[in-house]
Amino acid sequence: MGNMLNQEFVIGDVLVKPKHNQLIKNAEVITLEPLAMSMLLLLAEHQGKVIGSEELFNKLWQGRVVSDNALHRIVRQLRKAFDDTAVNPKYIRNLWGHVFLCSSYLFSQRLTVL
Repeated sequence: MGNMLNQEFVIGDVLVKPKHNQLIKNAEVITLEPLAMSMLLLLAEHQGKVIGSEELFNKLWQGRVVSDNALHRIVRQLRKAFDDTAVNPKYIRNLWGHVFLCSSYLFSQRLTVL
């Protein structure tokens, strides 16, 4: 997943620490499972672009057969970490057809690599 794998970066008011699978928000350390961090890195690298669920399955689970629930669980974990909601998303949005994207506002305006 490119250069972002080793670099800390900021999304809004959240410091992302990929090496440690951690987010720092308001001085609170939030630990993500590795798949959630991988998804966040993938979304960050494709800032504001729609990423289909099939691509997410291929890149995150690398050919292993998993249900849609596995993908939805990771999205829920990221939303919770960012205090985001499906009803009024600021960071992670989904579209019909199981396509997920990261808000273009988030990454085009507020992504800073440290």
